[in-house]
Amino acid sequence: AHFDALFLNAIDGMDSRTMTNSSENWGIVRRNYTLVVASRHSIVNTDSIFIKMWNMHLLTYQVEIIASNLDKPGRTGLLEDKYLHTATQIQLNDTTRVTFMVTSDPASMASDRFRIIFTAPYSLNGLLPLTFTNIKAWNLNSHNNIEWNTANETNVDQYRVQRSVDGV
Repeated sequence: AHFDALFLNAIDGMDSRTMTNSSENWGIVRRNYTLVVASRHSIVNTDSIFIKMWNMHLLTYQVEIIASNLDKPGRTGLLEDKYLHTATQIQLNDTTRVTFMVTSDPASMASDRFRIIFTAPYSLNGLLPLTFTNIKAWNLNSHNNIEWNTANETNVDQYRVQRSVDGV
């Protein structure tokens, strides 16, 4: 994906469509097209790159994201993995490598498993679209209770509380 003020967000001669082969395939999805080169207008505050993968094998893969000149003040880039429900921060002026597995679980090879999102400045080094103003946790009758308050929420749809037995 190339970002520049001279590019349009429409599909045009500056974009190149992906040619499918019989082995693994990756591309960038824009307006129902799968592209190998996507030229887009400069990132303003937020933006997303939707990735499509198909014909994947039951293997361990490593995706390499090479970014340059995207590190603007307050901007964060995240590689979201819909299957693992994770977001890995990517370097915006360097190379980021992320290892992932495709298993026998069909969701692990979903064509829309990954996307890259660019965010505007938020609290906690850009990782959350809100500010926690108060957090309290306590155990009552063998149940854990959590109470929190937030401020400055932006585009928050829901909260998901997870428990970890090993701190990971």
